[in-house]
Amino acid sequence: METFHLLLAQYNRSGDNAGNQFMLILVVSMLVIMFGMIIFFFSRYKKCPADKILVIYGKTGKGRSSKCMHGGAAFIWPVIQAYELLDLTPIRLEINAKHKLTDGSTIKPPVKCTVGISTDSGVMGNAAERLSGLDSEEITNLAKDIIESSINHVVDRTESISNNSNKVAFNEAIEARVQKELRVIGLRVISFDVRVQLNDS
Repeated sequence: METFHLLLAQYNRSGDNAGNQFMLILVVSMLVIMFGMIIFFFSRYKKCPADKILVIYGKTGKGRSSKCMHGGAAFIWPVIQAYELLDLTPIRLEINAKHKLTDGSTIKPPVKCTVGISTDSGVMGNAAERLSGLDSEEITNLAKDIIESSINHVVDRTESISNNSNKVAFNEAIEARVQKELRVIGLRVISFDVRVQLNDS
C-alpha cells in the first residue's frame, strides 16, 4: 500500500513538472511571436522625410496603381505593396543652343532654371509614374530634353523678334511651355531665367 502511494506521488510530481514545462514553452513561444510581430510591424512602417516623396506601389485602393505622400508615414504591406522614395532636391540646369527663326535670323536663348519634383497632389502621381527608378542624372537629362524641346516648339512658331516687347513675349512663351511639359513628368519650375540674344544670319 505504501508503495502505491509513493508511485502515485511520484507520478503527480512528474505530471506537475511536465505541465510547468509546457506552460513555460507556451509563454516563451507567445513572447517570441509577439516580439517578431513588433519587429515586423516597425520594419514595414515607413516614414517620409521632409525632402522626399514616399511612393507606394501595388494595392493602394480606389483602383490606383500607386499612392504618393509628402510627409507622414505609412504601413507597407508585404507581397502586395512596395515603396520608393523620390528626392525633392532641386536640380539646376543651364542650356545654351542656337535656333533659327523663320525670317532667317538666329537667336540664342540661354536658359538657366531650377526644377524639382512637384509636391502638388495633382502632379505627384506623374512623378511616380514617369520618374520612379531613375537616378538624379537621368532625371536631369530628361528635364534638359524637355526644356530644349519646349524651346524648339516656341521657336518654330515665332516669325521674328525685332523689339523688346517681342523678346518679353518670347521669353514668357518659353517659360509657359516648359512649365506645362515638365508637369507631365511630375516636375515643377522653381526658378526660370531666359535671355534672348539676337544675331542676324
